[in-house]
Amino acid sequence: MASPAERQNTIRALSPFETFFTAVSATVWLSVRLRGPLDRAALAGALRVTQAAYPVLRQKITFGEQGFVLAEGEGQGPPVLVKDVAALEEPELWALTPGSGLVALSVVSAGDEHVVSFGAHHGVADARSVMHYHTQFWAAYTKIATTGSAPEPVAAPMPSAPEALLRERGVVQLPTGGVERLDGTVWGGRPATGSVGSDEEEERRIALEAETTSALRRAGKARGVSLHGMVCGAILKAERSLVSGHPAGPVGIGLRSSVDIRERIDPPIGIVEGTNLVAMAYTKAVVDEASDPFELGSRMLADLAADLASGLVQQQIYHVFEDFARMRTPSLYVTNVGEFQALPTPAGLVVEDMRGTVRIKAVQLPGADRMPAPSENGASTYMVYAYGGRLTVEAHYPGGAFTSAEVDRLAAEVESNLREMADAG
Repeated sequence: MASPAERQNTIRALSPFETFFTAVSATVWLSVRLRGPLDRAALAGALRVTQAAYPVLRQKITFGEQGFVLAEGEGQGPPVLVKDVAALEEPELWALTPGSGLVALSVVSAGDEHVVSFGAHHGVADARSVMHYHTQFWAAYTKIATTGSAPEPVAAPMPSAPEALLRERGVVQLPTGGVERLDGTVWGGRPATGSVGSDEEEERRIALEAETTSALRRAGKARGVSLHGMVCGAILKAERSLVSGHPAGPVGIGLRSSVDIRERIDPPIGIVEGTNLVAMAYTKAVVDEASDPFELGSRMLADLAADLASGLVQQQIYHVFEDFARMRTPSLYVTNVGEFQALPTPAGLVVEDMRGTVRIKAVQLPGADRMPAPSENGASTYMVYAYGGRLTVEAHYPGGAFTSAEVDRLAAEVESNLREMADAG
């Protein structure tokens, strides 16, 4: 039970959708690889400026009699992990658990090479809003490093819960979120021993060259299939290859695809007006060994268009917990966060690469064995984005679901399918 002091410091209770991400401490990380002089003091200053501009990032999440709540931070600075190494390495990123703050920074340096990672808690920020905060962070860094003075931002209002924003706009809750479509689907993985986003996962990165990405876009345009549709088609065909018991015939594979609904409702919702505005669309894809990935993507997009037109997707946020409770079989998850925009940096500090990932850790509560982790449904997860004209697919496979050799094969098949689609012209 919350103490009187804790109740006094409570800003508001988290909504069910925000709680969904908080239950597993989901944390969105954006990592930038840079070359050139890096001012660590300016990095810390930029983080403080970003928190001043967006006060939600100064707060914390705690658990009390109302469940998870957004509470006032205690004034301590956000965690900044700094590591100097002989040769540049990937950062060891972590999940922000309740009470630890809602934003963090990791800096790994080897001489004039660096990886700077900006993380924010998914309970108060989806990937698109984290991208916005990240850009503002680098703008503040550039001003501090260039002029020696910090910007004085005007504080933005606290973001609202998504359910509240939907209700304000008259979005009515329908009887279902559409998850029943996934009934009877199959997946090629074994029961997972470790969830996606945890330390037990297997991760592979699929990165196409800018020229190949352009060719893929042209091939999709010629067929009326978006880049997201083509990536989903390539993934479905690859995942079908590891479904046993159906040598060549068609099988139903469940696919969940995230959809940013900010501009899908009226009036539109601002980029940081709400915390999480990414709803789920569900598709049962019928796939056999001879399936055309363009056609698979086209069918998925047709389902999505129909569900947006009917309003099914826009109100799925209301159904998040019941949807995951209803799932009978693990289903693939593809989240396309779009194009990472070029970041502002001072002269001499060059951005060489950028990538995104999500880390999770199930919440342990007093008096409970384990907080339910609804996002741990044990299936492959693919995070899709583009930077500098290059398509990247971050493939995450839950621990124990596949052998390392199978993971290598899956990732290689996704890449091969994408390259073949690009070559199709």
